[in-house]
Amino acid sequence: MLLDLLHKTLAEARREHAPAFLGHERRYLDGLEVQGLEKGTLTLESRVRAPGDECRDRAVRTLGRCFAKALGVEVRVRVVAAPTPVDDPDLCDPIVDDGNSTASLLLGNWREGQPSLPNLVFLYGPAGCGKTHLVNWFLRRSEVPASTWTALELQAAITGAMRAGDFLAFKRSLLETRLLIVDEVHRLSGKWRTQEELILLLDEWRALGTRLLFVGRHHPRDILDLGGSLGSRFLGGFTIDVRPPGVAARVELLRRHGYTEERARRELPGAFVDGRTYADVLRLVERHRSGRRDDGTSPCPIEACLGRVARAFGVAVEELGRGGSSRRISVPRQVSAYILVRRGASLVSLARRLGWRSASSVSYAVQRIRERMAVDRDFQELVEGLERR
Repeated sequence: MLLDLLHKTLAEARREHAPAFLGHERRYLDGLEVQGLEKGTLTLESRVRAPGDECRDRAVRTLGRCFAKALGVEVRVRVVAAPTPVDDPDLCDPIVDDGNSTASLLLGNWREGQPSLPNLVFLYGPAGCGKTHLVNWFLRRSEVPASTWTALELQAAITGAMRAGDFLAFKRSLLETRLLIVDEVHRLSGKWRTQEELILLLDEWRALGTRLLFVGRHHPRDILDLGGSLGSRFLGGFTIDVRPPGVAARVELLRRHGYTEERARRELPGAFVDGRTYADVLRLVERHRSGRRDDGTSPCPIEACLGRVARAFGVAVEELGRGGSSRRISVPRQVSAYILVRRGASLVSLARRLGWRSASSVSYAVQRIRERMAVDRDFQELVEGLERR
């Protein structure tokens, strides 16, 4: 099959041309993997950063000649970075676009201690737009120890210290901080006693030159039951809005979670609806990986899908989980894998259920089905019909 030929050609090209690639260049060449061939363009994934443009260009030219010789046609080689799934998004740098560029630029300069910047910044914007992510990024790179709170945590600490008669000691500890961060400021709405104390603290902090970062969902003027005196103090610094991300930023977030743009548009169309936030996109990813479609419809349980495929091909469900390579069983088993992978099922769980040795067998089965669907219209209609049920 085509995919086997591509993998074989790449392996032979590595062996033949390895002497021309030394050190890190050799690791780069060995880190290239075949992703697919479409309309004369062969896409390779790079799992190792190229040591320079010259190395990457030389690899593209060399492999282009090798694949053209093996396939008998001219082939354009394109190298893309392999998707990097992110288990903890807070450990990644923020994705900067028009929605957060001002906030990102200011926090970057603020971290460097630019003397021309005010010592109070107020970030505001809808939930899920990455405000807390920006703050965490700033914190990781700031060399100044910070005192971080949510608004309700600060309120509880202030009222608790008052009840215990320890407020003066608590206040002294707060005034010693050089960087204070308070998130969810909109939750101070109606907390009048806390607001009064915060006004006094703000005046002292600013006199001391303490850097103050406040984050809320609304502009200070739009927070209900926020006293005018406190609101005016917030407005005395930089007030910056953080807006929902654009399409390019959402595509980058999906790439960090292992989705190419093509796959995301096919399997997560809801992520491209105008106004979607980062949180919206992450919910769609979670739903998709759990087997639910991004429109919220019911999941496709593995056993239910296997039952439909088995009936369509006239085999028993039990046969799909047995070893063997007879075409009578291998085709419906591969179709099952194709449908379930598109629904977000785990490759490992599918390999175990369908009697394969590893997750790579599932990936290979999915590729076989895609190749056949590309050239067999009747087969494509059969598979798509099973997928829609």
